[in-house]
Amino acid sequence: MISRRAVFQTMNAAGVLPWTHWRGFTVLALLVAGNFFCFACPFTFVRDIGRKVFPARWNWPRQLRSKWLAAGLVLLYLWSYEAFGLWNSPWLTAWIIIGYFVAALLVDGFFRGASFCKYICPIGQFHFVQSLVSPLEVKVRNQEICHSCKTFDCIRGNAQHRGCELRLFQPKKESNLDCTFCLDCVRACPHDNVGIIATVPAKSLWIDRARSSVGRFARRPDLSFLVGVLVFGAFANAAGMALPVENFLNFERIDLGLPGRSFELAIFFGLTICLIPALLIAGCAWTSQRLGSVSNSRLEMANRFIMTLAPLGASVWLAHLGFHLFVGSHTFIPVFQRILTDLHFPFLGAPAWNIRSWAFPELLDWEFLAIDLGLLATLYSMWRVARDIGKSSARVSLIFLPWGLFALGLFALAIWIIFQPMEMRGTFMS
Repeated sequence: MISRRAVFQTMNAAGVLPWTHWRGFTVLALLVAGNFFCFACPFTFVRDIGRKVFPARWNWPRQLRSKWLAAGLVLLYLWSYEAFGLWNSPWLTAWIIIGYFVAALLVDGFFRGASFCKYICPIGQFHFVQSLVSPLEVKVRNQEICHSCKTFDCIRGNAQHRGCELRLFQPKKESNLDCTFCLDCVRACPHDNVGIIATVPAKSLWIDRARSSVGRFARRPDLSFLVGVLVFGAFANAAGMALPVENFLNFERIDLGLPGRSFELAIFFGLTICLIPALLIAGCAWTSQRLGSVSNSRLEMANRFIMTLAPLGASVWLAHLGFHLFVGSHTFIPVFQRILTDLHFPFLGAPAWNIRSWAFPELLDWEFLAIDLGLLATLYSMWRVARDIGKSSARVSLIFLPWGLFALGLFALAIWIIFQPMEMRGTFMS
């Protein structure tokens, strides 16, 4: 039986466009090309308008120049998405969009640089992390030209163009972290030496050297925590829509007398995204350090190996959101037909609620392929990190072993999840 609320969601543009189509196309674009959705972000337009009114004279507080706040907001989003049924509530969706515009306007209206994008925006953090495995990157074409440059307009700006507001100095920049693809550096460079360049996907994950604005991965627990939240959040978000998990959560609420679904989901996400992964990662770091007899601290090892989980997490997001995108691919057509009919412009005809989607029998095979590729990229990145830490071949294998087993366990969990009956959000089958 289909609930009236689920039907309402599929009949409303605020239900299908942000939560089905936009999220699906975003993850596809990030993995196929790069962070072009941040490039097209409408909030930056509001920010630029706000700077004509507000002073933007202060620097972002030093205590908040990390990813802790952003990671907490990502956690809050993952919980509230399920707890309040955001995908099913046009009213809440509208208020989230309004809140985003107001936050971007105020933060970047009073603080210099792109502080909202870099330190706050949960959507931007999702894009930054997933674009770690993108094949395109904004980078320098020729380092020798940068060495002879005297003006460094890419970061300082000039009379015609502003420089990078995210403080990413191109000669020292690596990966897509914190890069919104705004192309300010490309336009400002007087030598035409910065552009969108093809790169080896995930290469930056196994390189641990100081990067402009980002520093070393081994010394960024806030960054590794953000990556961990998005990796394990991919599993928790997908599992929360699987029928066996949903049935278990409902049973626990009845059996233990928990106060409500919001509280139940807080426990679920706290366990699956934070507590259980933290214990497993601590165990892997301890085992890897002991087996490999390395001098690196367990925290540094954990920070580096957590970063290598990004490809596997991205593949789970792709499989999950891609599934919903293809299953609900054409739902926006009858939605707009209904809107035009309600406005007395029925030139597109009556809403075709039975329109066929792009879903095809081999869709599950493509989900398998995505997760397989994510696992291979993660295992290879882990091996490269182990080689960098270990040096000798014998130690490398021992350092790699617990992390490789951990990745294989996550892979098995991902396969189990996609085999389960999934809540068909964005379609009448929901």
